Parts: sequence; structure tokens; C-alpha cells
Amino acid sequence: MKRVYSIFAVLVLGMALLFANIPVALAGSSLSSSQVSAYKQAKAAGKLVEQGSGYLQPGSGASGSLISIMKEINRMRRDKYQAIANKNGVPLQAVERSAGSKLTGR
Repeated sequence: MKRVYSIFAVLVLGMALLFANIPVALAGSSLSSSQVSAYKQAKAAGKLVEQGSGYLQPGSGASGSLISIMKEINRMRRDKYQAIANKNGVPLQAVERSAGSKLTGR
């Protein structure tokens, strides 16, 4: 029975992440449009890199301002992950890993 619950929890988590739009999670954020633009350009250039942990990490050539943007995005993601974990009664780490898998395509 515990295994069935675990499978169900993972499925619920996957659906929650799918509908929560975790990869961007910028709409209605405290980031300015220029910061959002910088984030998107930095990701495309490999200056911000998605990790299996569900969070961004600085890549080669990330400036101090990009790192500040990254920290703010990671904070917003953590808040969103925690809300999903609380809603579904699962550990935060399970949500982070599930998001990381989706964000990295692994």
C-alpha cells in the first residue's frame, strides 16, 4: 500500500509541476522585465544552468547581476516547491527532484 501511495504522490507532483509552470515561474514576480530578459538570454548562452536539484546554478561567465537574478529565481522556485509539497503532503526534496528532472530533461 505504501508503494501505491508513493507512485500516486509522484504522479500528483508531476501534474502539479506541469500546471505550475515551474521552469519560468516569473509571471507576477518581483523581477523587472529587463531582469526577465537577462535571465532568458543568460540561460540560452549557458550563463545560468538548470540543475537536477530544481534550481539554477551560475555557468561560465555569469556576472554578479546575473547571480543576483539567479538567487531571486531560486528563492521564488523554493517558495513554489514548498507550496506544492505542503499541498500534496510530500517532502520538499521530492518536489525539488521532480522539478529538477523536468527542468534538465532527465
